[in-house]
Amino acid sequence: SETTNNPALAQRFFDGKTATPKHFGGFNNSFTYKGWSLNTQFMYSWGNSIFDTRARGSLSDGRLTPRSTATVAFENRWVPGKTDALWPQHRWGGQPGSGQAANSRWLYDGSFIRLRNLVVAYAFPSTITEKLHVQSLRCYARGTNLFTFVKDKNLYMDPEQSINGEFDAMTTAIKTISVGLDIGF
Repeated sequence: SETTNNPALAQRFFDGKTATPKHFGGFNNSFTYKGWSLNTQFMYSWGNSIFDTRARGSLSDGRLTPRSTATVAFENRWVPGKTDALWPQHRWGGQPGSGQAANSRWLYDGSFIRLRNLVVAYAFPSTITEKLHVQSLRCYARGTNLFTFVKDKNLYMDPEQSINGEFDAMTTAIKTISVGLDIGF
């Protein structure tokens, strides 16, 4: 097979990667002990690819004006001596078509496992609720999207993307922590 420095002239082929995960789902666990409870919810998607549609402009070789000032774009560009670079050297003006061609350079393994919910709660005993004239009293702390394990160490975006497998700068899953009090009358 021939090699070329111009991606527009490169031979196209199907590499077998797809946006459809081979495995996906979730699982829950609940533990209780003397008024305390711990509930977890995990979700996962495994064996799919994500295509970074935004990178063709913002992380390309510089043909387009460099609008991205993201740290990841500059820390991972090729410079002399950087042998582990993910993206080519930035050249103002670039070579037409050299960095924007849809190719496997913009594909990432989208496999992940995410701790979607974690709830730690305490339900007060009836001796306390009776004194307060309530049926139930429960305090809790909830964390959402606290931890995400991704298989691809180069994946810099949220792995939970749309069904077509394209990243287009959607808002990532936000980590939140909340506390609350449930009172039953």
